[in-house]
Amino acid sequence: MKCSRCGEECKDNQAFCLKCGTPIQVVPDFNLIEAELANNVGELMNEIDEDKKKENKQGDLNRYRNSTRNDKTNVYGATNQSNNSKQYRKSINDVNTRKINGSDGFDDNDMDYLDDDYYVDTMPDHDVEAEISLVDIQNLKDTAKLNDYQVDGMDFNQDNNYGPDDTEEDENQSEKKAFKVKAIIFGVIATIVVVIAILLLSVLNKDTGKDSFTNVYNTGYDYYTSKDYDNALAKFLEAKKIADNKNEKIKVNKSLLATYENMDGTEDKQVSVLKELIELSPKEYEYYEKLVEIYDAKNMSDEISALIDSIDDVSIKSQLSEYNVATPRFSEKEGDYDTYISIKLISDDNKIYYTLDGTDPTTSSTQYTEDINLNKEGKITVKAIAVNEKGLTSKVASATYNIKPNTVDAPVVTPDGGKYTENTEITITVPEGMKCYYTYGATPTTPTTSDTEYTEPVKMLRGKNIFSAILVSESGVESEVTQNVYQLELNSAITYDDALVILKNYVENNNIAAKVNEEQYVTKEGLNLTFSYNCIADIDNVEYYVINATEKDSSDKTVKVVYYGVDTVTSTLVVLEKDTENAGKYKLTE
Repeated sequence: MKCSRCGEECKDNQAFCLKCGTPIQVVPDFNLIEAELANNVGELMNEIDEDKKKENKQGDLNRYRNSTRNDKTNVYGATNQSNNSKQYRKSINDVNTRKINGSDGFDDNDMDYLDDDYYVDTMPDHDVEAEISLVDIQNLKDTAKLNDYQVDGMDFNQDNNYGPDDTEEDENQSEKKAFKVKAIIFGVIATIVVVIAILLLSVLNKDTGKDSFTNVYNTGYDYYTSKDYDNALAKFLEAKKIADNKNEKIKVNKSLLATYENMDGTEDKQVSVLKELIELSPKEYEYYEKLVEIYDAKNMSDEISALIDSIDDVSIKSQLSEYNVATPRFSEKEGDYDTYISIKLISDDNKIYYTLDGTDPTTSSTQYTEDINLNKEGKITVKAIAVNEKGLTSKVASATYNIKPNTVDAPVVTPDGGKYTENTEITITVPEGMKCYYTYGATPTTPTTSDTEYTEPVKMLRGKNIFSAILVSESGVESEVTQNVYQLELNSAITYDDALVILKNYVENNNIAAKVNEEQYVTKEGLNLTFSYNCIADIDNVEYYVINATEKDSSDKTVKVVYYGVDTVTSTLVVLEKDTENAGKYKLTE
């Protein structure tokens, strides 16, 4: 339905045009009423036609009756009828008598008795032939409800006389028909009046609601123009509750937004109204812009990103580009790699933050400043976000790299091999997910997973020794061997004489022997104890002065020799014994 003034498309239930305000004329649809009226009148006309047919038939019968009354003898002959005629009348009377007594007037014997031949034989001779066939009698049995019966246009009553005139009964029937016509017409008119009243009431209610919204809204607008924002807000909220179409809802929400903008501390209310306006008018850029500005002022970067992501309109999205932070890109595609790789993160001039443990990054995560080296075997998930100058964050970018190296690089061992004069530690760089095994000694050997696992720095041994190391991946792939030759030559901190003094003090202080003179000591057993220089020995990468402590009896026979070692650097005193597996070597006493 369109407005007759401006052509605006209107709904069927609208009372006014929403564009120009012109009232819309509601015309009831009387098709159903017309159909009902036509049906009732049609039934009435059919009944009138049937009555006319009956009246015509009755008129013919009455005329026939009148003619027979004037001359009965012409039909049946003389007054003294023949026996056959009396027999015929008796048969009819018998039928009527049974009818009166409660039966239908006929039985099977009658049907057998009253046959066509009988009536032809028993009917009297007269000028007008009146003949009843078996079919007529059967029809009479089914349809007769009165005591009078018609035979070939003639009526017979129980007294075998002609029936009375039906003129009075016909007049009563006509009066009833006339009353019925009036009742039908009155009913149709009443129905039309009720329908029109209902339609008018519906339109009146519609107009009342329309006026209610308009009046309430206009009152609120008057308050707004006079800067009475509290009362304006109350009226606009009231109008919002009774707004029943899209245009009214947009209109009142825009007024609510303008009112809130003039009131302090209403940002949350403005956000709520703007969301409603965007839902009602999703292609209106102004609403998105205002909502983003509120989010930006409150540092709600996540809400801005979510809002921009929800926009389907490309034009609106492009206009908000300054708030749209580009998601970081990866220099290497995610997937499987058989070597260790390095990746770059790219996002224009924005700052980038990333994680390598699969968690979502924040501005507290590691900031990207250089290439990320993926030197760990297995799956590594890199996630990154970009942050622009406004502090707005991008979506999370994610890429998973599955590192499955066919070969493992040899471990990096520091320091490099060479000659050292100070105590030094040896360290190995072990990539995450791998293990390192090493050997260290005077002869070169290839380490295996059965050798010592590297867990902490190794102290460099004195003298010349070879350090060998390998890396083993989680899948069991072994690297090449890294070998470094180290020669540590430390300057002695003490002399042999210093070491001898340390030993003598130890013997005396521990009641092993008593001092007789500078050169002679006596043990508790009475044996003479003397000290002599043996050698400088390298034991477990430690350099010792080896000193012999010889015990002799009175005949100068050697009873026992104890070997002591004094660390040339730390002055530590230890007890030694000969290494039976290595001639000329010594080892610490267990």
